Amino acid sequence: MSFSENSFIKPLLGSEILVVDGDELVHQGIKSLVERDGLHVVCTKDPKEAVAMVKDKYFTACLIDLDTPELNHGIQTIEAIRKLSPLTSIVALSSRKSFGDSLEAIRHGAIDVVVKVPDSVQYLREILLQGANQSVHKREIDGLWNEVDGLMDQFLKLLLAAEKEALRVNRNSGANSISEVYSMLFASPEPDFSAAVVANAPKELDITVVSSGGEVLDKGSSGSFDLILLADHLFDLPTNMLIETIQKQATDAVIVTFSRPGHGDVCLIDKRGSTPVISPFSQGKQLVDKLPELAAALAAKHAERRTYEEFRQKHYDFLRRYAQTHRKVKIASKSV
Repeated sequence: MSFSENSFIKPLLGSEILVVDGDELVHQGIKSLVERDGLHVVCTKDPKEAVAMVKDKYFTACLIDLDTPELNHGIQTIEAIRKLSPLTSIVALSSRKSFGDSLEAIRHGAIDVVVKVPDSVQYLREILLQGANQSVHKREIDGLWNEVDGLMDQFLKLLLAAEKEALRVNRNSGANSISEVYSMLFASPEPDFSAAVVANAPKELDITVVSSGGEVLDKGSSGSFDLILLADHLFDLPTNMLIETIQKQATDAVIVTFSRPGHGDVCLIDKRGSTPVISPFSQGKQLVDKLPELAAALAAKHAERRTYEEFRQKHYDFLRRYAQTHRKVKIASKSV
C-alpha cells in the first residue's frame, strides 16, 4: 500500500485514535508514529476503560491488542467497540501470525490485523491513517445523508401544509359548500336517555339507536358508522369485548364510552387506551351538550382525510418519485 505523504493529513487534524495495549512502549511508539500527522493518541491498558471512553466520545480509529489484558481478550474489546461506534475504524495488533486469530478479529469488526514486528511499522501507520480517514469520511457522509433525509421530509411536510391551507381556503370560499352528515350508533339500555340524545343531537349526526351488545356487534362492526357511543353497562356483553371487536372490524370509527350519570366518566377510546372527555359525568345533559363538539371533530377528521386523498391524487407522480428517491438515499447511506 502506498499513498502520498499528505493525502490523508488535512481531514484528520485533531482526530483522536484510541490505543488499547498493555505495553507502554507500544503507547509511546504509536504516539511518535502518528501524532506528527496531526492525530491525537489516547492510550489505555484497560479494555473496560477503553469501552467507557468510546461511549463518551468519537474516535476515528482504535488500535486494539488481541492479548490485552489476556490471550485473545481483544476480540471481545473489538466486538464491544464496534457495537458502540460502527463508524470507528478498528485495527487489531497481534504478537503472532495466526490465520484463525486474524479471521476472528475481522469477523468481529476489525479492518485489518497487524503483527508486532519492526517491518510492519510503516504499514501500521498507513493503515491507521487510511482507516481514520475512511471513518471521518463515513461520518461526514452519514451526517450529510441524514441532513438530506430530514430536508426531504421537511419539504414534503411544508408542501402538504401549503396544500391543506389552499384547500381549506377554497372550501371556505365555496358558495354551495354542503354540510356533511355523519352516521352515529348510540348504544344504551335506557330508552328515555336514547330518545333525549336523538331529539337534541346536531343535524350533522344521523343516529341509529340500539340497546344491547348483540345489536352493537351486528351493526357497529359493519364499518358504516363514523361515531359509536357505547354505554359501559349493556346487559348482555362486556364493554371491553365490544370495543375490541369494533376496533378490529370498523377501524375508522370513533368510539366513546359512557357510564350511568354519577357512576363514572365519558371516555374517548383509541389504540393508546381510554381518555376522559367528561369527568365526572354526573348528568345526561353533559353528553348531549358534547355531541356538537364530537360532530365538529368528525368534520375535521373527514376534512383531513379528504385533503390527503386530494393531495395524493394531485401529486401522485411527485410522491412516487419522492418515495423512490427517499429509498435510494437510505440504501446509499448504508452502503458508504
